[in-house]
Amino acid sequence: MMMKTLLITTLLAAAFAFADEVKSPAHSKLDCAQCHDGATLRKFKQVQKRLGRDAAPGWDRVAEAIPLHEAAMRALSAKCADCHGKQAREMAASGHAITYAQSFLNREHNRMEPPMDDCLRCHAMFFDGAAKDLVQPIDTRGPWRLTDEKIAGHRSILCVSCHQIHPERWLSSPSKSEEAPQLVGGAVVSKAGFFDRRERQFFPADSLPHPKVFKDGKPLQMSEDARIRVCYQCHAPSAAHQAGTSDDRTLRGVHEGMSCLDCHATHSLDTRRSCAQCHPAVSNCGLDVTRMDTTARAKASQHDIHTMTCGDCHAQAPKTRP
Repeated sequence: MMMKTLLITTLLAAAFAFADEVKSPAHSKLDCAQCHDGATLRKFKQVQKRLGRDAAPGWDRVAEAIPLHEAAMRALSAKCADCHGKQAREMAASGHAITYAQSFLNREHNRMEPPMDDCLRCHAMFFDGAAKDLVQPIDTRGPWRLTDEKIAGHRSILCVSCHQIHPERWLSSPSKSEEAPQLVGGAVVSKAGFFDRRERQFFPADSLPHPKVFKDGKPLQMSEDARIRVCYQCHAPSAAHQAGTSDDRTLRGVHEGMSCLDCHATHSLDTRRSCAQCHPAVSNCGLDVTRMDTTARAKASQHDIHTMTCGDCHAQAPKTRP
């Protein structure tokens, strides 16, 4: 316990000792107190004074490796809305605003497989404990309950799950996206990534492995957009990499090779205007694509937009209009 406490305090001291050096351009003019509470600041400064700047480790892997407890990370994410109100509102209306109760008391899912530690990798990455400390019983029979009912309405996915506040100086290649790459010291820096609860470290999108997914023994074409690597940390196929298994959403059929973000808005996940971005109001075959029977129009449709083929709508090959 003493060693763990020393490690935490040393890392915290390093964070503040190097804070001015690692602030991103967007945050460079902010005072630390605008995001961190007073008690935390006082503790950090006390530790920094006691250890001294030279005693702190280098910055290379410190910023997001600091194992702050969940309440602190939740409070930090809430601060994001002070400046990023539009994004916060969009996030609140999206499926990523899922709560602990929605994630871990889902009877349909829990009957298929019991709650397990790996669930926390996406649905509770900052939770202070294991699955058994969060939900009981750990089985497929239920009924299930949260060990602490007060957290039922807390969001299990936070802003800091995908965004690093103190970015490291990693290199990144520009992605074909609506988001312009951010420059720090002449290097391109990705704006999104994934916090790994096991490593207690944030990994930028470009450092994550690019997904490889197969269908009928053949590899599917995957978008080069680095941001999909973040999506695949949660919405991935099983260990066999077969399309459609587990929580996989890999595009195949007519939309194979497209990016998740070609259709989904980054924070709201909204798709209502996505068809019009690529399709004219009337397609070459004479059909209004926005009125086709797909899940883009109605969730109850049997034609999933992620997997639909030409044959879903056409009994034979469509004729090209003159």
